[in-house]
Amino acid sequence: MTASLRRVVSVLMILLLATSLTACTLPLIGTATPEPEGQADDATGIAPDGSGGGSPATPTPDMPSGMTVEDCPEPAEGTVRYVDEENGFCLLYPERFTVSPDWPNETFAIYGPPDDPTSLEPLVVTLTVTLTGPADDMTAGDYYARWVELYNVPATPTPEQMTIGGVPAVVAAGLPARLNEQSAFIIANGLRYRVTVNPDAFDAEPTRSDIADVWRTVTESLVFFPPTVEHTFVSAQEVCPQEAAGTVALIVETEGYCFLYPAEYQLDPTFRSSIVEDITLSTEFGPVRPALTFAYAGPTLGVTIQEFMDMRSPEIVEPGSTAPITIGGEEGFEYINLTGLRARLALVVHEGSLYTIVAQPYDPVNYPEAMPALDEIWETVTGSAAFFTPWR
Repeated sequence: MTASLRRVVSVLMILLLATSLTACTLPLIGTATPEPEGQADDATGIAPDGSGGGSPATPTPDMPSGMTVEDCPEPAEGTVRYVDEENGFCLLYPERFTVSPDWPNETFAIYGPPDDPTSLEPLVVTLTVTLTGPADDMTAGDYYARWVELYNVPATPTPEQMTIGGVPAVVAAGLPARLNEQSAFIIANGLRYRVTVNPDAFDAEPTRSDIADVWRTVTESLVFFPPTVEHTFVSAQEVCPQEAAGTVALIVETEGYCFLYPAEYQLDPTFRSSIVEDITLSTEFGPVRPALTFAYAGPTLGVTIQEFMDMRSPEIVEPGSTAPITIGGEEGFEYINLTGLRARLALVVHEGSLYTIVAQPYDPVNYPEAMPALDEIWETVTGSAAFFTPWR
């Protein structure tokens, strides 16, 4: 396995871990221009105490910045200028940071020097600026409130109003991630943008200085202007299947997929996109309910579906089980995985994101009673799945 592929595996493991971590409220990193104290801001819909997030009294959903690419700042000493005409923004960043070329096209990502170059897993400060979708008549406050709702943030951090890039923004720290992160939620020129730094706090130098420096440099220099290309965003309403007799529709807005599953089976209350049969099997790993789980595994970072397949250790794949499969219009692969309980597993890539489907225990010898349900769920899910632009 090449070094770049090892890096991808590490990143994907981190992303899967991130969904299980909880948030805590932290002070904001020094940033841009705070809004004055007073009533809820018209453009953000957020009051100084963190309440609000609904429609403002005077709707300003498109928030035209009034800027063009000609307004992009010149680099100061120790900074580098970045201009993204297709996504409609430009900024300065500290020159000791490096631009990552492997993120999806809508994301600008930079990372700082490792805190310990000799460590196998050094701490690295990462900042991203992402064009996440159309504003759809939202304010920055609406954007933040919807994001908190969809991502089930367990302890809503108190947001602050800021002006970033000449437009109102809502900034919150302590958002759930591997080490917690701080984000700015911005509406500019009819589009949603999110600026994120991870981690958002650290006690030791030089990491603490890197966090503050990159956030301040980027947010104080950001300029938004109309993108030079028209972006296509696909909504769930456009592509997701309608429920038919005997099926139930499931839409996972934050991860960009949807599917139908047979109505006689249930959603696992501990995992939002896992379909389970109402029987319990006794296995060598303890009691197990047969289940199919559809999940977003993380960004591919430029790795192809074939390269992901090539990462597999031969001993975990049942010989002769690998076969092509089409899911949601995308070509993928399925195979029988022999690690732990035998499983039927599929991998598919859609627009820079890796998705997995796992049916388990898929074992006609040891657990024949589970096979009819797993096969029915598999065929219904894979035959109806569709992908759309995730809500981020």
